[in-house]
Amino acid sequence: MRVRALLILILTSVLITHAQGLALMYILENSFKAESGSRSDVPKIVILITDGKSQDDVLLPAQRLRDAGIELFAIGVKKADENELRAIASPPEETHVYYVDDFSLMSSIMEKLNRSVCERISELNREISVNIHTCETPAVADIVILVDGSRSIGRLNFKTVRSFLGLFVRAFAVGSEQTRIGLVLYSKDSWTLWHLNTHSTKGALTDAVRNLPYKGENTRTGLALTYILENSFKAESGSRSDVPKIVILITDGKSQDDVLLPAQRLRDAGIELFAIGVKNADENELRAIASPPEETHVYNVDDFSFMLDIMEKLNRSICERISELNDTRSDAPSDLMTSEVTARRFCVTRPVNL
Repeated sequence: MRVRALLILILTSVLITHAQGLALMYILENSFKAESGSRSDVPKIVILITDGKSQDDVLLPAQRLRDAGIELFAIGVKKADENELRAIASPPEETHVYYVDDFSLMSSIMEKLNRSVCERISELNREISVNIHTCETPAVADIVILVDGSRSIGRLNFKTVRSFLGLFVRAFAVGSEQTRIGLVLYSKDSWTLWHLNTHSTKGALTDAVRNLPYKGENTRTGLALTYILENSFKAESGSRSDVPKIVILITDGKSQDDVLLPAQRLRDAGIELFAIGVKNADENELRAIASPPEETHVYNVDDFSFMLDIMEKLNRSICERISELNDTRSDAPSDLMTSEVTARRFCVTRPVNL
């Protein structure tokens, strides 16, 4: 496999004071610069090898590297702390964290490590090649992604879904005062993986996407839409009353329950619905779920391998719709006066300037 990437290797040893945090900060501040030979258009990889627990903080430096789009692999030997290795490495840990009891055993992990690094570089190079429409105006919105995790998708295709979501996140300025993104996974049942206010940085959100679990059961989209309405857009879940609310559904099959009423209830609540279908998804069902017009709100591809092809159009449509919704809200009158509410009467008036 031919790969293009920049790899940095960090080695720490018991012969010197363990300061993995300081070493990671040094990498961030010095190694990935143009003057150091770093290229802007290739994946960036760091491989840490250590045999002990760090004597300084590693959480913030590792998160800053991941926020900068740098992939971290961690190899521990002998007295290395496995929890610390997991805290440093990029997700998922099964491909990014390695541990052996002795240096003489390092060769035993080499094949798996090489394969993981090569596969991840290949994935990253493909993601880099995808055209991503980045929201140029402040896209202030609450977005909940509803992901089908049913058995028909399969684990390999679910990896593509993770890549798709990672690219989607890159289009937005994620923050507590900007775009908030929550995620609900569903199959037979629905459950919140994270709320709108769980992740306040793009790096943390990207890490969460990479850790997205696969369940593999039946498809009940209607129940999942109802779950979203009843749970996701609440103040305690991080939803804001004064920003547009968006739901993006990703599914690969026809629902085993009714979707019409749950989708209508979401739209009646002022929530904008986008529907993405893959493979065996029912196009009529997607159109019934999505908000109009269907040419900007409904997407269907024949295979998971084509999901990245719709990324630019989807991001552009969502960004433009959020901008329109924010403009509509800003044009609404802010000086309305309300009367006392009674069982028979409720008046809204606007002062007239004479």
